Amino acid sequence: MNIDRYLALGKILQTKISVWIAMCIVLLMLNGALVIFLYIAYGHDRTIIMPAELCKSFWIEPDAVSSEYLEQMAVYFVDRLMTYNPESIDMQISSVLPLTDPVYYDVLHRMTVDQIKKIKEQKISSSYYINGVRAKDLSVTIQGILVVMMSGEIISQSPYEVIVTFSNHQGRLFVASMIKKQG
Repeated sequence: MNIDRYLALGKILQTKISVWIAMCIVLLMLNGALVIFLYIAYGHDRTIIMPAELCKSFWIEPDAVSSEYLEQMAVYFVDRLMTYNPESIDMQISSVLPLTDPVYYDVLHRMTVDQIKKIKEQKISSSYYINGVRAKDLSVTIQGILVVMMSGEIISQSPYEVIVTFSNHQGRLFVASMIKKQG
């Protein structure tokens, strides 16, 4: 047996292994550069809040959303605040407070604390039946009938228009205000 031949084959094998290792290191560095590029180009994770029931298809981009998304989120928000009973009001309010703009949060929180107390003391229930929804820019107008009941008896039934305005903070949508108009 020729030892020189085996030594030469060992050197060739060692060279090939070194080339493969060098290629793996280069590919690893390229993958790292790709990850950094994608992070810089597309940013970090975004939280997208969606209503429990989707009625229409919609699209969401970092700086804009479709009017269908605004309509569905406004309907969800208004439904949570205007359709309630004494047993469900706490849970419903706590589910919408995180969706509010930080500037509007304190206003809504103070407003709902007094309202919750009154609802529980007087055993008030409310249902809001939506007739129409219209979005324009970051504002959504919802028209409907508000039925208020006390101890199972209807005490009022009147048309209400609710205007929900959204704000966009770095790709995250918040409720900036909610205005109710009777009539």
